[in-house]
Parts: sequence; C-alpha cells; structure tokens
Amino acid sequence: MVKLKWQSVRIVLVAVTLSGAIAILLKAILLPDTDKELQQSSFDFPATIKLSQWQPLAAKPLQATDIAQSIGKKYQYRQNGDRLEIQARYEHYTDGNISRLLVVYTPIKPATVQPIVKYQEGIGFYSLFEYEGKAYLSACINYAGESTVTEQQFVQNKYAYGWSPQRTLFWILGQNDLFDGRCLWTLMSVPLSSDSYVLAIEKAYQELENAWFDWYRWWKPRLLQ
Repeated sequence: MVKLKWQSVRIVLVAVTLSGAIAILLKAILLPDTDKELQQSSFDFPATIKLSQWQPLAAKPLQATDIAQSIGKKYQYRQNGDRLEIQARYEHYTDGNISRLLVVYTPIKPATVQPIVKYQEGIGFYSLFEYEGKAYLSACINYAGESTVTEQQFVQNKYAYGWSPQRTLFWILGQNDLFDGRCLWTLMSVPLSSDSYVLAIEKAYQELENAWFDWYRWWKPRLLQ
C-alpha cells in the first residue's frame, strides 16, 4: 500500500514537472522575451498620419493628467481655412466609456452635451456632439472587433471578439490578459463656422465623419500587427 501511494505521488510530481517544462518551452518558442501588449510604453504613435483632403501640421505628445497616466499624441490638420485636431490616447485598461474619458482628459462636461451615436458598417459606433463652438467626434478603436462608444458596447465587444485560444495560452503563461481590452481612444474636433447653426453643424459633422473613416482605416490594421 505504501509503495503504491509513493508511486502515485511520483506520477503526480512527474506530471507537474513535465507540464511546467512544456509551458516554459512553449513560452520560449512562441513568445518574445518581453510581451509588448503588457508594455504600455512600447505603443508607437507615428509623427504624421495622412488623411485624404487634409494637410498634416505639426503633431506633439499629449501630457498625462493627475487622474490617469497614458500615452497620447495630438495631430493637427488644415484644409483651406478649416482646422482639424485629433487627440489619440492608448488605453490599456479601460471600460471604453467615452463620457468618463472626456472627464479624465478634457474640460468637456458630458452632462452639458447631447451626443449623437451613429454606426458605420465595417467600422463601428462613434459619437458626435457640439461643445463651446466646436464639433466633436469620439470613439474607441478596439484591437478586437469594431469601434465603440459606451461601456456596454465596449464590454460586449471585448467578450465577443477579444478572446482566442492563443490568448488563453499566453494568459496561462502570464503574458497577457484573457480578453483583449485595449483601445485607442480618439477625439476629433473642428471649429464651427459662422454659417447658420444647422448648416455649420451639418458641415462640421460631415468633415469629422470623413476624417474618422480615414483615421480608422489607417489605424485598424496596424493595431492588429
């Protein structure tokens, strides 16, 4: 009986050791020395991003706030006499709530705006609103799935598209989260012209949407790399 008991113990120990060795081997083969997903500082914002119909101007890094540390960059463009500004921030751990992100990073008070949430096939959801003489567009470009605006959309998208067998293996090895919850938060703005309010808003929203579609299509394949 004692002999059989120790044989069982040895089998368990051998199985645990073998599992650990296989895990280490898989990590060495499949993973780099450091996992870039968990290294927020490795996110790359290019110096310029081309958008059709807009001429790029100088871009500069966005500063972190007292509330949150993040990596970000502000891009500026011009088109004839019009100006476009884009603030982009890499969010590694986020709830995808655009209203909360506005509170954290901008002086915009969500309670004072009336956002219009729209959906574009193949891109996702985005929000349009007006605040103190400017028109804005905002959304999260998710690494997995389409863009989102609300926390509910973000969570549904994360659990629907942010998992894969490969991620599960890397999660077991401690290299990433089980679900991919990263996003590139984007906030675009253009000044409202001196036309009538309805015409100014319509023109500004059209400019923002066209720029957003270009912006999304530029970023999405690069986030998947």
